[in-house]
Amino acid sequence: MIRAAVSGSGSMGAQVIAALEAQDDIEPVGVVEPLAGGPGEHRSPGGGAYPLEADPAALFARVAPDVAVDFTHAAFTPALAEACLAHGVRPVIGTSGQPEAFAGSLAERLAARRLGGVIAPNFAIGAVLLMRLAALAAPHFEAVEVIELHHDGKADSPSGTAVATARQLRAARGRDFSHRAPDLKALAGARGAELGGVALHSVRLPGLVAHQEVIFGGAGQTLTLRHDSTGRDSFMPGVLLAVREVMRREGLVHGLGALLGLDEDAGAGARLIEAKRRSGRGRRAEPGTAYGSIWTDEERQRLAASIAEHGRAPGIRAFLADHPHRTVEGARYQIGRRLR
Repeated sequence: MIRAAVSGSGSMGAQVIAALEAQDDIEPVGVVEPLAGGPGEHRSPGGGAYPLEADPAALFARVAPDVAVDFTHAAFTPALAEACLAHGVRPVIGTSGQPEAFAGSLAERLAARRLGGVIAPNFAIGAVLLMRLAALAAPHFEAVEVIELHHDGKADSPSGTAVATARQLRAARGRDFSHRAPDLKALAGARGAELGGVALHSVRLPGLVAHQEVIFGGAGQTLTLRHDSTGRDSFMPGVLLAVREVMRREGLVHGLGALLGLDEDAGAGARLIEAKRRSGRGRRAEPGTAYGSIWTDEERQRLAASIAEHGRAPGIRAFLADHPHRTVEGARYQIGRRLR
């Protein structure tokens, strides 16, 4: 039986406790609530009564959990992590907004203690699949934007899921995306944040739970991927998976994808496309698709210099004589990109 403490008694915490209560192999044993005035008792909607503490170390000393599931606030999570390390408790952290240094330090210290841990920006399996599908598409497009939509009580912006998605997209493509900055700015921030050429936009409204769109753009086409969590119960299968898996592992796991077997090499697609380009395969697909998208800056500069020296048509022919793996259609496409 896995003994699990829950950090946070709000909507997510209540949902986690209910999910744990329904399992045969997991037992909820206590609740950490940083806003609690002192020791007390937490009663769940299912009728369970659990020790309640504001201090995670005090709760862990009382109930000796194996795992602590955290859905609180980024400002509190480091204190919970310290208590986990001190008491040999395995953290499962769903609170976003942590700096990268926090995860790096936690990974080292968990490994030193041979303890497992999970940090995941999103526990909805559909959201994790969306991120994986987007990574597969990333090498085939020049530009992409991410729109994340959450309830108006969410503390951080952009969401941890959106930031993780942008990083995975950049890694899968192997270089920055093309991010068009406006020539005129009627209002500051209208184009959102930007990470690796990926534009990030945040929406906060009552009535929402957690939603994300990834929109790719290429010549004459777009590709839109979307996931919607319409209820917090969407996160529970992922939370339960993490609670069970963390007992079998040592070290910190980043994201639910690794637990689902989805974390293959994100850059494999980009390298495959580059290999095909170098071998000359698939030339006719070049304009505006995968093979056109991997023209290097040096190639574009040489094409522009050749046209400036010889004129448009002769310049293209001269360039292609030195770059036989390129095509007339691809060169024209690149010229059009430069003129837009």
